[in-house]
Amino acid sequence: MEYTKRANRFSDIEFIHIKEGKNMEKNIEKTLEGTHVILMDEKGMSYTSHSLSQKLENLEQHVSMLTLYIGGPDGHNQETKEKYRETLSLSELTLPHDLAMLFTIETLYRSLSISNNHPYHRE
Repeated sequence: MEYTKRANRFSDIEFIHIKEGKNMEKNIEKTLEGTHVILMDEKGMSYTSHSLSQKLENLEQHVSMLTLYIGGPDGHNQETKEKYRETLSLSELTLPHDLAMLFTIETLYRSLSISNNHPYHRE
């Protein structure tokens, strides 16, 4: 994905796809272990590009690894929402998974470009 290549100039970014199946929950827990998790949710916190950039800069100083977790077709289950309370909304719309991934990586790239004084983001 083009935005992943661009964002990797500023930070190490990796997408991990976990397919639905019998070991899905175990695979998700293993992937999230040891990371700071933010759930992607249409009811989550809304940020401007600049305020998200500032939030990510602040997190970078306090956590070694950040995971933005996009849920499956039915969103996040209640247990996950209770365990990981921090949320981020890209839109109040419900987005198909592939679009949510694209929006997420573009948003990350935009935030990183702001933090690094790169001209991608225009006011």
